[in-house]
Amino acid sequence: FLFENLPEKMSFLNPRDPSIDFHNRPMPVVSQPRLEPLLTEEEEESGCSVDATGSTGSTESLSFAEGRVDVYLRLRSPGTYAPGQKKLYEATMTGLKVQCGKKNASGQSKDSCTQLFSFTKVFEHLNNQRDIFHGAIKQHIENEEDAVFLTYGTSGSGKTYTLLGTQENPGIVPRAVKMIFAKYGNKIAYQAELKFANGSFKVLDEDRAVQEEMVRRRILNSPEAQSGVFNFEELQRKIDHEEDFRGNASVGECVYIWVSFMEIYNERVYDLLGKSPVGPRPQLKVLSNKGRPYAKNLTYVYVRTAEDVIKVLNYGLNHISCGSTAINATSSRSHSLFTMLVIKLSTPDNLSCVSYCFGDLAGSERLKKTENVGNRLKEAQNINKSLMYLGKCLNVLHENRLKKQKTIVPFRDSKLTVLIQSALLGRENLILIVNLDPIETFYEENMHVLDFSAIAREIVHPPTPEKKIKTARFSILNATAAQSAQRALLDENFKLKTANETLLSENNYLLDENATLKEENDQLREKIHDLVNSMMEKEMRIRRNLVDTSREHLEKQKALLDKIHQSEMMAQARAHATEIRKLQLQIRQLEEEIVEIPSSGEDESS
Repeated sequence: FLFENLPEKMSFLNPRDPSIDFHNRPMPVVSQPRLEPLLTEEEEESGCSVDATGSTGSTESLSFAEGRVDVYLRLRSPGTYAPGQKKLYEATMTGLKVQCGKKNASGQSKDSCTQLFSFTKVFEHLNNQRDIFHGAIKQHIENEEDAVFLTYGTSGSGKTYTLLGTQENPGIVPRAVKMIFAKYGNKIAYQAELKFANGSFKVLDEDRAVQEEMVRRRILNSPEAQSGVFNFEELQRKIDHEEDFRGNASVGECVYIWVSFMEIYNERVYDLLGKSPVGPRPQLKVLSNKGRPYAKNLTYVYVRTAEDVIKVLNYGLNHISCGSTAINATSSRSHSLFTMLVIKLSTPDNLSCVSYCFGDLAGSERLKKTENVGNRLKEAQNINKSLMYLGKCLNVLHENRLKKQKTIVPFRDSKLTVLIQSALLGRENLILIVNLDPIETFYEENMHVLDFSAIAREIVHPPTPEKKIKTARFSILNATAAQSAQRALLDENFKLKTANETLLSENNYLLDENATLKEENDQLREKIHDLVNSMMEKEMRIRRNLVDTSREHLEKQKALLDKIHQSEMMAQARAHATEIRKLQLQIRQLEEEIVEIPSSGEDESS
């Protein structure tokens, strides 16, 4: 992996800390669990067979080929160097020069040397997300080549940013999604007639297609899909501003696109698109079909638009395992694999399938720097172990180039290496994007990453054989003129059936809603009846109270009037008595006067 015309003063690095360099790590005493029992079980169920590469290892010859693994380097911005901090890394178009050497007691370097690492291409921190996509990814999608794209590096080096990006700076996955759907355009079938699952193609009848549609709606209509990492409208606006993807699907092609999303957490495989379980998440078995590894019962979602894929991606990211370490506040604690399968049915009877797998490998990390304890410590150990086995596989493949007696490649020691076995063997293109944080703090970790990438860069694969075209088994879907019309009718029938299912579902919902409203109405009627009765009773009580109060008031008024009348009568009686006494007195006086008058007359006459 060294450049030509190196400086005269060159040397190799001293051996690394065993916790960093997998060559010097002590191997486990207990052998790793093998997957043969699982493979045997699946073979009996499906009748599929495992080829030579599906045994406990692989001795496939790679010495006669010229193709190499594409290894790209992306450098993160180092920021401002601290006073006295030396610049250790110098990048060229296709290489990285690293200053190395030991330090004495005073901190000065001694026995300094320069080591060069070569890459397919180097992207410095000034290169943006578009540069990465066009330089490393775009040509494989244009050529419709099976490919596994892996981001590798230390924790916090920018792997997830490169793969997914952000809303403002979309990564390679959103751009690849937009390119794929722009490429095939209106050739994508509305109804899912073909599916690739559990390692084989399947033709779906109408009932199974409706079931797949229900799975699709369950995920796309979920809150996790609607409000996730990416907002499709803004994402599309950003990508359309930077890219100009064009379609080039052939006339008569019918395209079916499926996506899956899984993670490998603590050496266990989990489905990120499955239904949320009540208890612990179910683990998926890793099996093989004719040497092609796959995760049994992994959920595949049929997608018709780029927006569908972004929603599925949002849903899966919401269930992925993340955690906080001393190095990275949102560190991925698992390896994740997001896969898009593009199945093409061409005119007149050609069937092909292209797989694009995007893998985000969890970062290798030194335990003393991450300060991991408990579950984080266990996660870090499993991450480092799986990356170590990946390095072992690459190393054996590299060494087998020059051997007549090939060494068995230990794919089965890790779930990760089993699942990407086809890419490691050259059946699919392997594109490794190495992310590096070029600061002195992570010098040892970066050297381990660079050693890893150097081994991967030296692997030589045989020429990829041209894909065999499937014909007879799927002749029912041949794209003849009559069958094209039939497919259009089937699509229309499926749309109507789906619409009918939707209307029935809505009708059932409305019936349930109507029954609920009727029940509520009856309850309200009962409440109103009770309220009316209660109000009438209250009104009667009030009226009775008013009558009683009025009666009491009248009685009081009558008694008062009687008293007043009696008082007036007594007053009048007293007045009359006084008047009578006066009159009697006057009468007596008059009588006395009358008596006196005759007596006075007698006196005069006498």
